[in-house]
Amino acid sequence: LGGFVRQIKWDSVPDSNSIEKGTYDFTINRIEVKGDDENTDDKLRYSVDVVVESEGTWKGSHHFQTIWIGSEEDPKAEEDKTWDAARKDLILLKQILNAAGVPKMDTDEQTFEAAKGYKFTSDISTYESAKTGKTYTNLRNPRPLGQVGGARPSQQPKANPFQ
Repeated sequence: LGGFVRQIKWDSVPDSNSIEKGTYDFTINRIEVKGDDENTDDKLRYSVDVVVESEGTWKGSHHFQTIWIGSEEDPKAEEDKTWDAARKDLILLKQILNAAGVPKMDTDEQTFEAAKGYKFTSDISTYESAKTGKTYTNLRNPRPLGQVGGARPSQQPKANPFQ
């Protein structure tokens, strides 16, 4: 059959589809509300899909960040205490939207629809789940596009009072 031999270039194929730790520019592809269907026991969550814009191995790769709201006791997040407990994840979502300059609309769905195409810079961090043993990636320290990161105030070394 013509002598063509197809050979996968294995050296250029990453070992994992998880984006490596580092700093990347991203475009918001979509943010979806999930788990709000009354006919399921799914927990309410926001699924954030961003695409790497930075040149290199990961350009064009999708990173999916789940913003968990619902809990075992209140899967649809109908109680204020459930939203309060989700504060850490909600802060990350707000940081992403603010870093990208997304305008806040009248409803979450309108804000999420408006977010498509907005860009921001963020670090990717990794952690290993004690529960599953798998390694996961997270967006960390989202900031306006191109802004150089740095230690957050809580990560800066404390002054030595004895010097």
